[in-house]
Amino acid sequence: MKVRFYFDPLCPWCWIASHWLHDEVTPHRDIDVDWRPISLKVRNEGKDLDEAYRVKVDPMMDRSFGLLRIVEAVRAAGRQDQVHDLYVEFGRHFHHDRDGLDFDVPAALEKAGVDVAFAAAFDDEAWDDAVRASTREAEDVAGDDVGTPIIAFEVEAADGTREWKGYFGPVIPEVVRGQAALDLWDGLAALIRTDGFYELKRTRTKDVDLTTVRI
Repeated sequence: MKVRFYFDPLCPWCWIASHWLHDEVTPHRDIDVDWRPISLKVRNEGKDLDEAYRVKVDPMMDRSFGLLRIVEAVRAAGRQDQVHDLYVEFGRHFHHDRDGLDFDVPAALEKAGVDVAFAAAFDDEAWDDAVRASTREAEDVAGDDVGTPIIAFEVEAADGTREWKGYFGPVIPEVVRGQAALDLWDGLAALIRTDGFYELKRTRTKDVDLTTVRI
C-alpha cells in the first residue's frame, strides 16, 4: 500500500504519529511511505488567532516553513528517500533537544546524511510554491477543517481506478507500540476504504508525551 504522511516539523502530534508509523508499523506491514510537507504557517494564514498566541508561534512557524523549503528542495532533487531522516533530525531539535529556533541547519543536514548545500533553500522563496502546493494536496485528501498530521492512502475507487483518500490523525499522545500499534494501523486502513466515512472524535484528556519517542 502506498501512503503519504504530511508533516510539519513544528507539530508535536505529527512527531509522535510519525514514530508510531515508521518505527512500529512499517517494519510489519507492506507499506511504502512518502513523507511530504504540510505547513502550519500556510494553514493558519487568514485565521483569527489570539494575538498572544500568534506572537508566540509565528516565529516558530516561519522557522519551520524554512525547513519545509529544504524538504521540497531535497524532494525535487529526487532524494525522497532522505526526507524521513531529515524530518527526524529537524524534529529532534524541536521536540527532543528543545532547541527551538536556534539550531544549526547545515549541521542538522549533515547529521541526517543530506548534502549541506540544500541549506541554502531555507531562505529561498523559490520553494514557497512547492510547500504551498503540498499543503493544498494534503487539504485536498482530508479537507480544510483539519489539523496535522494528515495520512493519505492510495485506495481503489468504485470504478477500479486508484485514488488518494486521507484523514487528520491519528492524534495520539504517545507512541503506540507492539500489537496495539498494528491494531491501530489496521483499523485506520480499514476505515479509509469505507466510502462515506468522515470522522471519529473524542475530547483529548492527555497532553503529548514526547518522552515516548526513541531516537
